[in-house]
Amino acid sequence: MKKRDEIANRDSCLNRAADDEPLFVLRAHDPRMSTVVRMWADEYADDKGGVAKMDARELAKYNDALAAAREAENWHREHRLREIDATGVRS
Repeated sequence: MKKRDEIANRDSCLNRAADDEPLFVLRAHDPRMSTVVRMWADEYADDKGGVAKMDARELAKYNDALAAAREAENWHREHRLREIDATGVRS
């Protein structure tokens, strides 16, 4: 989910968190985000007994995680290419 959507949605994970609840944020700027999110999705599926045994809400959460991983990869790739195009240098 994009930052603006997460903040605007009062039922989002961020907005449902308690005021004193610790959070950890992964950003697409970090190229490891998609790997970490996919690992989380795999463990989540395992905890639920596999994708085939998930109810609709669990499956939606799992699919949202995988979609976020793909979106992060695309965002990172696009912004990395823009950076290279702007500077002509790959850092």
